[in-house]
Amino acid sequence: MPSNRALKSQSNHTVLPLKPMPLWQTGLFFGIPTVLIAVGFLVVLPALQQTGMQRMIAYTVVQLVFIGGLIPATLLAMALEGRPLNWPTIRARLRLKPLHGESWNWTTMGILVFAGSYYAGIWLVSALTRQAGLQFPDTNYPLDAGSAINRGLWIVNLIIGIAAEELWWRGYVLPRQELVHGQRTWLLHGLLWALVHVGYSGWFVIGLIIPCCALAFIAQGLKNTTPGIAMQVFVASLNLILGGL
Repeated sequence: MPSNRALKSQSNHTVLPLKPMPLWQTGLFFGIPTVLIAVGFLVVLPALQQTGMQRMIAYTVVQLVFIGGLIPATLLAMALEGRPLNWPTIRARLRLKPLHGESWNWTTMGILVFAGSYYAGIWLVSALTRQAGLQFPDTNYPLDAGSAINRGLWIVNLIIGIAAEELWWRGYVLPRQELVHGQRTWLLHGLLWALVHVGYSGWFVIGLIIPCCALAFIAQGLKNTTPGIAMQVFVASLNLILGGL
């Protein structure tokens, strides 16, 4: 028989419907992180290095503060909705569902589209920027195949980045956007999420439009945040392999 606490948690989740997210709130929920992330990678990262801090440490600090900060922000946003911060409520509100049946088929297709468009976009934009002589500050993690510490920190950065992005945008923001924009939400969401990367990807944002929209399409179609996590982990694993680790 469920405990009183469990019944209260279930009741709170049931009686607290999602609130639609108007465009002005969408602008804040995407715009503020975009600005902060840009400041982190374009200003704070080089400033930390100028103090003598190793780049892999400086990068991890920036990742933890400016991107990882989206995780507590997600929990705070949930709390402001009046939801208890227990695992059943978090899992339900952020749509962290297991993959099974048809969701595996959609996730597999999403991985193929996401990975294919991601690498094709990077190749195309790289070629165009080289031809045009365009440059962007180096905001990449200094991957070193010969250092176990370096690889370990890279994995930490990977976990922080994927968890923060998926919980904040696909878990918290997307369901509220769907109440306003309906079936076309994925397109708006994907375009805005691509723009979020401008602070540490520069012109490569152009190549991220298709993969970002594809991930949002799958997340909205399945009403599930887990496929986006799986898609990002897959591409990150390929990057790990292609990076020579």
